[in-house]
Amino acid sequence: MMRTEPSPPASPIIESMSRKRRRPSQSPARKNAAAPQRAAASQSTHDADPNDTRNNMSPRSFVIALVVAAAVLTWYFHGNALPQLHKAVGAVLPDHLFWFDTATVDGIRSAMTKDHHVLLSGAHMSAGMLFTVFAGAAGAAVAALVGPANKALKRTLIWACLAFIPVGIASHIMIDEMLSASGATLVTATAVVGLIRWVLLAVIAVCVIVLPVVWFITEFRKRWNDPNYDGAK
Repeated sequence: MMRTEPSPPASPIIESMSRKRRRPSQSPARKNAAAPQRAAASQSTHDADPNDTRNNMSPRSFVIALVVAAAVLTWYFHGNALPQLHKAVGAVLPDHLFWFDTATVDGIRSAMTKDHHVLLSGAHMSAGMLFTVFAGAAGAAVAALVGPANKALKRTLIWACLAFIPVGIASHIMIDEMLSASGATLVTATAVVGLIRWVLLAVIAVCVIVLPVVWFITEFRKRWNDPNYDGAK
């Protein structure tokens, strides 16, 4: 009778490879359970509250920063740079005159030197430019945020504030040209543009000062009469 010899033991390397092959794959139930968790996590990041000030800057904060910047530039240009030039020249420059004629301009021109012209032109191109842009943008932003309920009136205020930017820049350029060259037509045109600039600047002052006060009083009355009023629109 033939005897069968026992087979040699399997190599450890082969056993480990067979275990890896027999390793059970991840069950579908685990995969299906992990998918909703990843979807919920991604959805939570996309569904952030837009009103949360930690994620983005609120419109009111942006408008307040714009108004503060415009106020600082107004003080620097109209309250610091131009008054110093007034003292240096010995006369009030056309920037601070509501209206002027040829005789007034001739007196200012004769009192100015070449250095005064350079300083005034530099002030117009630097601080004057920044003041004009920020003042017009601040007035338009405030009108858009807390403007009247009448949409036509609100649009009119917004466009009037934005119109101040090109009108103000044109006024500065025309003043520089007028003080460098003579001509009754140029003086009249510059005076008209300067008057329009003053009117638009008054509109900006109404938007920046009056509209927030009216809005605050209205909101205060609503909250006083209705304790459940939250002001959300």
